[in-house]
Amino acid sequence: MTVNVELKDFPDVHKMHFIQGSQAKPGRCVIDCTVGNPGTLESIGPARPRVTTLKAETDGWFATWNDMRVIKAIKSRYDCLHVVLEDSRWILEEHKLDQNWNERDAFGRLKTGNQQTIAQLVQLIVAACDSKITIVVDASVPTFKPPARWAEKTCAEAMQNLLDNTGCRLVYAPETGAYVMSLAGSGSLPDFPVKKYKPSPNNNLKNVRFMTAPAVYEERVACTAVYIDSSTGDATALAADTTLSLVHDASASEHVQHDYRLWKPSASSDRLYIKHRPKSIFDDPERPQYEQGRVIRDAWEPFPVHQPLVSKAGSITGIIELTNGGQVFVTDHPVLSAQSNGTISTSATVLTGYYKKDGVNGLYRDHVPVMIDPAQTTELKVFVDWVVPISSSEPDIHNPPLGDWQSLFQQVCQALIKKYDPPEPAQTITTDKFHQLGGIGQIGGVEYEFSIAQRQAGKKHTMRIALNYQPGTESMIR
Repeated sequence: MTVNVELKDFPDVHKMHFIQGSQAKPGRCVIDCTVGNPGTLESIGPARPRVTTLKAETDGWFATWNDMRVIKAIKSRYDCLHVVLEDSRWILEEHKLDQNWNERDAFGRLKTGNQQTIAQLVQLIVAACDSKITIVVDASVPTFKPPARWAEKTCAEAMQNLLDNTGCRLVYAPETGAYVMSLAGSGSLPDFPVKKYKPSPNNNLKNVRFMTAPAVYEERVACTAVYIDSSTGDATALAADTTLSLVHDASASEHVQHDYRLWKPSASSDRLYIKHRPKSIFDDPERPQYEQGRVIRDAWEPFPVHQPLVSKAGSITGIIELTNGGQVFVTDHPVLSAQSNGTISTSATVLTGYYKKDGVNGLYRDHVPVMIDPAQTTELKVFVDWVVPISSSEPDIHNPPLGDWQSLFQQVCQALIKKYDPPEPAQTITTDKFHQLGGIGQIGGVEYEFSIAQRQAGKKHTMRIALNYQPGTESMIR
């Protein structure tokens, strides 16, 4: 049996243990090299390179790992050099990106000028790494265009973000020296004539429920002018005949909006109001800016009466979640209208956004349940927070209410479910006959073990493959 392992510019290898996952995180390889003659105190030798090439061969199977980075190389017992390396995905951690792609407006429509397919996004990552890493995009990847808010992120963060948003895997094919990005569960497995199945994660999922970000609603809400009763803390309606006054009332229970203009929506028990409209003006990933909600002035006097001693709020709703339990908000204009007899207006219509409260999930989200095994009992919730559905009847809001988000969300669910409901069951295969896997999407991780005995008779090697599941740690795939 032929078993050869070579680490360029290092002493002879007599043991190797290598684990490669299918994410953006580098695989970890541990190698023991022979240093000098057994039993001597011979030195390690010349300085070793920080980046090297690993090659392995066994019974007609040839593998190469280029640009392996040495994490540490120390002299260990029995005259061995203990070397720890990472595969070439470390290159992704050393480079950054400076732009965002596939930005969408509040209706889910792609903005013109920066649209990129998944294959194009991968090439942008490769280009940012000065083409020091090779990534091949398989035809199985989804056709939708995922968000790529990658400005100031490393290429490793960007790649992991891309894999998470598309349901894909990044698997190394040592026979070609390239990483293959493909949809989870895709590709055909080779025939394993000699194989040993090991226990792998049991499927305990009844279904997976994909959920968007909280849906945002918009409505013209009828509101009543209120004040906060200092004794009870309740939002109490102002009397209809309340008049303007430049002097604070002496009674603590009659705060007639001397400090702020407070409004209470007519419908608030099942809602959490926000200070902006769903319609977006400029959506920066780090500092999103929206069109602020406003008071509808149609039925009011065109020139409102101002009260000099009233303080101005910072926005139409202020910090609404901290104002009387989120049931009251503050308008930007303290006194917007007054009647001819000097009394202030106690009713208004406000246009702003809100979330619907949901006793199960906190806030209502659009959701798509996908059944996996009716005999099981566990439901897994997967949040797709970059899909933000909105619903509004305002004329400047896209129609239908959920816009392009609805069809996009369906496509995303179809891709992501492949990781949870693959075409074949999860299993672990252990074999001493190495196979070309081709970097297919069914590979969750691969573990290689080589032993080229120096003091024992014979040589051995083992290949373990995690099929259709992602090993939870960097430990061995058992």
